[in-house]
Parts: sequence; structure tokens; C-alpha cells
Amino acid sequence: MSNEPIYYQFHKTHSYPVIIRLDSSVAEGRLQKVISDLGFFELSEAEKKTLPLNKASTKILSLKKAPPRIIQQVKTPDTLDSYGLESLQTNNNFQIYTYRNLGMMIFSYSSSYWELGLCSDLNNTEELTHLRIMLTRFVSWALGPLGIIGYWGVTTQDGMVVMKQAHSFGESVFLDLDNKRILSGQTEKKFGGDFTIFRAEKTVPQNKTLSKEELISFLSTASNYFSYGGLPTPMKRNIFLLGSMTRGEYSPLALPETKTLSSSI
Repeated sequence: MSNEPIYYQFHKTHSYPVIIRLDSSVAEGRLQKVISDLGFFELSEAEKKTLPLNKASTKILSLKKAPPRIIQQVKTPDTLDSYGLESLQTNNNFQIYTYRNLGMMIFSYSSSYWELGLCSDLNNTEELTHLRIMLTRFVSWALGPLGIIGYWGVTTQDGMVVMKQAHSFGESVFLDLDNKRILSGQTEKKFGGDFTIFRAEKTVPQNKTLSKEELISFLSTASNYFSYGGLPTPMKRNIFLLGSMTRGEYSPLALPETKTLSSSI
């Protein structure tokens, strides 16, 4: 195997400035399949040379094996664990995102170069799902300032189902309203027409329809943009636009299939 890193770009045909740099030390089939399933496409040598490295919006995540110090930190129980497996902390100008027992991502919104250290060998479906969640957070943080909105869920023939993260198995949908695109994994659909957003709940109220105000409020709190400081202004603007031009309905919870991840083991 070559010692050269492998580069992947998110939906590269549309030149989204979101790139994963996969270190050769962790490059293997299961990990690469997760990256591919999320909508990243490998770059050729010629394509690497055209990457917009000088653009402020470009975000390159270097994915490698974490050093022993980070592995110990990620695998040691913490007081934040009571809030869930994910934690986000600020240290000076840097954000530290930890997924317990799996990995740590260090990044700054003002920098194009981000790092994710893996602390696991990805031995089971659960760990692969958790990695998918980590990488989805990366995509959301990178695209949010561009006004692109991400949600946990799946697309339907006439819209999308928005779920809680725990019910989605890492499945997500990104809406690029400026270019009228819906991105889900490697698939792409045109946004427009009669679009319905289904709010998945275990218990559906008798009145299944959400008012415009209820829909906009829900969309503002349900995105997969993880932050304690609120959403970027371009995201807020497009969420208001999305809620204003679509229909909202409650829907019984139906879990997505998981064969994509389990078949990669």
C-alpha cells in the first residue's frame, strides 16, 4: 500500500470545499466505505492540485490514528459523559470535539486545517455508526457557514424525514437551498415542488400538521449542527426560508435500514 494520504471531496462534482485527508496508517475498507457512503468521492492526483486551499471556506479534515495521549484521554471516563457520548469544549480559539472511546477532533472555524484522531480499530457496526456521526458533524460544521442545512434522517419521494440522532443510525440529509439540491449520502435530488418535511415521533398527535411557526421552530432546533453558540447566520436565514416554503407533518417513527454499515464489516 502507498504511504501517500488519500483525499476525498464532498460531492466533488459541485466543488464543495469540504475534504477528508485519510492517512495511510488508518486507510482500510471499512473506514473508506463509511467515507464513501457519506457522499465523499476520492480525488485523482490531478484533482488534488486544483483544491481551493486558499479559500477561507475550505475545510480539510486530516483523519489519522490518535497518539497514545489522546487515546487515553478519549477512553478515560469524564464528568461530561452524563450528557452523552459526544462532548464539545472550547480551548482558546480551538474547538475540541470528543466521541467517547472513538476519537477526538480539534478544529478552528478560522482555519482550513482540522484534525481527527481515531482511537479505535472500528471492529463493529456500532463504532462505524459512531464514526459516521463524527464525520457528519464535520460536514455540518464546514457547510453551515455557507448556509447549507443538515438533518439526521432520510429522503422520501416527496420530501424528507427528520429524526433524532439516536434513531437515524448516522443517516443524514443536507439541503443546499441556494443551488436547489438535496444531498443524502452519494445521492442527489433537486429541491423544489411540493416538498414535505416529516417530523418522526414515536407518538403522533391527532393534528398531524405543523404550522409554519412550529415547523420553523422545529427546523431551528433539529439540525445536526452541534454548537453551544447558536447557528451561523446563513443557516438561520435558510432555515426560515425552508420552513416558509415547505409543508410540515408528524410521522410515525420508522428506522432506516442498517445494511449499509453492517455489510462493510
